[in-house]
Amino acid sequence: MSPAALGIMASGVKAAVAGGVITLRGSATKLTPIGSSNAATVVVPAATQAGDLIIITGSVNSGGRAPALPAGYTLVHDIPTTTGFDLVWGWKIAVAGDAGANATVTTNLTGYDVVVTCLVFAGVDTTAPFGSALYAYNQSTTSPHVFPTVASVPANARELLLFAHSDYNTGSITLGAAPTGTTLIVNDLKQGGNAQSSAWSDATVSGTIGGRSWTFTAGTAPPGSAHTIALLPATPPPTLVSYTTTGSAAATFPVSVPAGVVDGDWLFTFIAAQSATITADFTIPSGWARVAWPFVASEGSMRFNAVYAHKVGATAEPASYTWGNAVVSRQIATCIAVRYANATTPVTAYNGPTTETLTTAPQIPVVTVPSNNSLVIGMAHNTNAAGTDGTQTFGAPWSVIAITSQPTPIAGAANDVLWLGQQTANAGSAGGQIGTIATGTPATDAGGIIVIGK
Repeated sequence: MSPAALGIMASGVKAAVAGGVITLRGSATKLTPIGSSNAATVVVPAATQAGDLIIITGSVNSGGRAPALPAGYTLVHDIPTTTGFDLVWGWKIAVAGDAGANATVTTNLTGYDVVVTCLVFAGVDTTAPFGSALYAYNQSTTSPHVFPTVASVPANARELLLFAHSDYNTGSITLGAAPTGTTLIVNDLKQGGNAQSSAWSDATVSGTIGGRSWTFTAGTAPPGSAHTIALLPATPPPTLVSYTTTGSAAATFPVSVPAGVVDGDWLFTFIAAQSATITADFTIPSGWARVAWPFVASEGSMRFNAVYAHKVGATAEPASYTWGNAVVSRQIATCIAVRYANATTPVTAYNGPTTETLTTAPQIPVVTVPSNNSLVIGMAHNTNAAGTDGTQTFGAPWSVIAITSQPTPIAGAANDVLWLGQQTANAGSAGGQIGTIATGTPATDAGGIIVIGK
């Protein structure tokens, strides 16, 4: 590593993880004709996987027949039309064993058509697949049927249209092509007057959706129930996008912004300083805040350790942010960019920094991880004896992000090294590992850990 009084010591960029992609896993339909039964059973597509969203719709071509969903499904709409036609739909998140299983919709009386449709989607949010209530319905007996609108739909959603209709008073009808901008899933399954249709958007949607039209090309428009639904994408776990490392022996120093950040990302800057007599926190750039390891004046054998956070907004980020230190010191910093962290409270837990009296590299303290799929960042800071190599190594489950040495090692004096690593952890305990150093014995050392949640 080439020494420099001030500058970027290393830079690394990792590709962001693609997220928010919803795909149609499969579909199936089943019709029970008039008089044969009061139920219809559909087989859930064999391609269904645990974590997929399963939507079941059921309709009967007469009002007051009370179609009921299979056990285990959450009811969303059970709306009999004013013209004598029922539609019911609901959902569940698939578990092992759902693929190829039967799903039955029952009614309270035989003598009417019962139609069941099963739609399976991958990549949908498993806790709130439609947000708080991002769906709407309307009923009409006109052609074209215009689907209701749904507002405040977040980015990367997909629009799903469900349409059930009955032509029991009008004879055979033909429903035209799916609305512009959508792909047909199921269309016009009918016998004796009951049909269901579904389509979904060709591309991701946001804002206000719906308002599309579906037209009958033959026959008289029957009573129908039209539903507009926003499918929300699953949020990937917090993910490291890129990082920069910086070292400085100056009172003020810039920390470069990592490459590839976008609106909504979080920046976390970890700073370690050699001086044991720092009596005030570093001067923090506007828009940043210390989010872990509260400041302690003159930390002594732990030296100075801090982590600060900043949320990236729509305004372009500067090339770097400037930090200040009132005490002459040598400081090293690593700035990481994280995507998909919680929008308001990204750090959900932390521990440290802790002083270790070891003959190896610092120990990462233990922390309780509050929730699954959290990104855990470990920090190890040691001040190594002069003339030795303080580069730290930690094994599984840690994956190293960066190892940064102070930019101007001083002959005959102790020199600092900052190690950062990452792991993805579920709810429970993380940390507690002890690493090694290349050569020599740490003069002083400290370890810290933070948890970044969804």
